[in-house]
Amino acid sequence: FTQAPWLQSVTMATVLFFACTGQNLAGIVERRRGDERRLAANALFLIFAGFADNYVQGTMAACDVFQSAGLAMLAMLGLRQLWPRYWTWLFPVPFLVHLANEHWHWKVAEGGMSSFVLTPGLFPLLPWLSFYLLGAHLKKYDGQTTGWLLGAAALAALAVHSLVIPFHFDKFWMTPEYFLIGCAVASFSFSALRRWLTQGAAAKLKHLRAWGANSLVFYIANNF
Repeated sequence: FTQAPWLQSVTMATVLFFACTGQNLAGIVERRRGDERRLAANALFLIFAGFADNYVQGTMAACDVFQSAGLAMLAMLGLRQLWPRYWTWLFPVPFLVHLANEHWHWKVAEGGMSSFVLTPGLFPLLPWLSFYLLGAHLKKYDGQTTGWLLGAAALAALAVHSLVIPFHFDKFWMTPEYFLIGCAVASFSFSALRRWLTQGAAAKLKHLRAWGANSLVFYIANNF
């Protein structure tokens, strides 16, 4: 069951992982000013050290999880420098660039350094940066209504889109259906968790937080 091809295509674990990374970065840069160089160095470490993981996974020529996280961190730091007040509002733009690539065929062949930026590829910066920025946006505007409103807007857009175009769900050549459902899942999940935590559940989750804080270590250990 865990190796079923359809499970790899429909899972939202990647969306939630990338959104959590965006949330963490937003929390750090908003709370501790002046850490940008250290964060950029960490991002570069993820990109280059990730090739060791790629070797194990057999994805040396692909933008896997570590490279995706490192590139997204660098991109978010750059966007924050350019638009410090509104950088998280850009979360739909990477997906829109991806759609433009799909229709105008800027890139059509898999492999090469361009696969780290555009589809086809594994987790290229465009469109996956959208979910990193979405997580950062949910963190920056962490009132309980923000996530609910974004999730509802995503589902409404999905309903309208489905009236015009037949439903097509694809993760690795990301379709609007996958993007909108991913936005809804991330928004609703984070909003529901935040509401639960504000109701006094935080103290009960200290062990879960420990797993979250060391999730990258567990990921690497699992691969080896």
